[in-house]
Amino acid sequence: MLPTYAWRHSQYTNFGDELNFHLLGAIVGHTVHIVRDSRISPKLLAIGSVLSTWHARPGDVVWGAGYRGDGPVAHRDLDIRAVRGPMTACHLAEVGYPPISCFGDPALLLPRFFSFPIGGGGIGFVAHHQDPLPNDFAIDVRRPPLEVVAAIAACDRVISSSLHGIIVAEAYGIPAILASGLEVRNARIKFDDYYASTGRYTPPPISFSSATLADAPEKPRMPDLDALLAAFPHDKMATESGVPVCRL
Repeated sequence: MLPTYAWRHSQYTNFGDELNFHLLGAIVGHTVHIVRDSRISPKLLAIGSVLSTWHARPGDVVWGAGYRGDGPVAHRDLDIRAVRGPMTACHLAEVGYPPISCFGDPALLLPRFFSFPIGGGGIGFVAHHQDPLPNDFAIDVRRPPLEVVAAIAACDRVISSSLHGIIVAEAYGIPAILASGLEVRNARIKFDDYYASTGRYTPPPISFSSATLADAPEKPRMPDLDALLAAFPHDKMATESGVPVCRL
């Protein structure tokens, strides 16, 4: 069975990457094997901005991963089933890959597998792990991933400097406003890629303190999530004799 790569800093977790364990386990129906060493290959690249030569290796399978702009795009021998958005597809085309038509961040599929009470909790503040928490009521993305998802789904509106704070909110139908932060400034292509995949331009980020004054955000036009799910590489994630061969 193909292991799944999820990036993790030595001192903190990354909300989007940590979702891989839960979502992929729900899709395949058994525990998946998460690896942190990008040198391992072949591996699955799903949720995360990991399509650079720092992370991707020849033989890796790509399902929904995106490009962050941190180094050259991986350029050889990737098995591409889907990517996060058209910006990633363009960068891959520049290094010789054929056109890619299946887009979508896999985290958009979370509501198909995990149900939570929706709305009623007011404004949710979600800061990227590099950004300070804006107030005492903020949702800390370093908490267990499904707790964070449930907290976001319970909001009436979200303001987030975390890309997956935005993605998870919109997956559950919660209006999401982009907040300014380090990742928005340093890795803008991540946000451009996701917003383009949902038929929009990236909106100007605002400060967390302006959340109550912000206009309602433009609604996303979701990519074809049925096609994204159908593109999942079940052929690479099979078990032997029905028994999981890899565990976390």
